[in-house]
Parts: sequence; C-alpha cells; structure tokens
Amino acid sequence: MSTQTLLDQLKAQGIRVEPRPNGNLHLTPKARVTPDLVEAVRQHKLALLARLRGEHSITPDSRNPLVKPEVRAKIEAIEADARAKGWPAELLWNSAFWDRPRGLAAVLEAEDQIGGITQDYIEILKRRHDLLRFRRFAG
Repeated sequence: MSTQTLLDQLKAQGIRVEPRPNGNLHLTPKARVTPDLVEAVRQHKLALLARLRGEHSITPDSRNPLVKPEVRAKIEAIEADARAKGWPAELLWNSAFWDRPRGLAAVLEAEDQIGGITQDYIEILKRRHDLLRFRRFAG
C-alpha cells in the first residue's frame, strides 16, 4: 500500500492524521482506528510524517536543469518509499551530474527501470539491461 493510498483510506473513514513535534503521529477519533490501520501507519510512519510536513518533494529552480517528465514520474513513484528508508530529497532530485551530491535524476534515463530500494542503494535497470546500484554513500 502506498502512503497516498493509506492517507486516502484514513480520510475515507473519517480519521485525521496529525504529526506531533515528538515525531509521532496522532490519529483521531480513536474509536475508528483499527489494529490493522495502526500497523499500516507504523509501517509508513516516516513517509507519512514527510508527506504531512510537506517534505515529499523539491521543486526544481532555474539553477538546475529541469528533470524530464518521464524521469520525474519514475522518481515520484518511488519517492515515498525511498524517503521512508532515509534517502534525502537532494539525492533523489538533483539533476546536475557533476554537482555533489549527484542525484538519482542525474543518472536515471526515461527508458530505465527502477528495481529494489534499500537504505544503501537504489537499483536501476539500464535500457541496455545493465544493472546499476546508485549508492547513498560514496566510498
């Protein structure tokens, strides 16, 4: 289940989700919150916090080239999962190849497919069917 799907489900059931300063989420009314929903919220906690705080994406500015729409769609599709696993927005959205940090947008092409996402790397299946692991830490 995606973060947006979970938020939509909670809203449809009349449940409000609010971030707390201590990093927790508050669900109201408690009478409507089922154990399954509590578990789903726990699994998506970091992504929900980021989404509710408005930290889910970076708008490109005139200093950096715009990300191609096909590449943007691919990054947006995995952003919540990647952010929940600790990937900062800069490492996803920076499209300048020679800048540091180099972002996923700089190495991903429209024909590429995104494979697995872990805390340490994002797998990219290149159009030539090469596998590239984009690492969070250089070294």
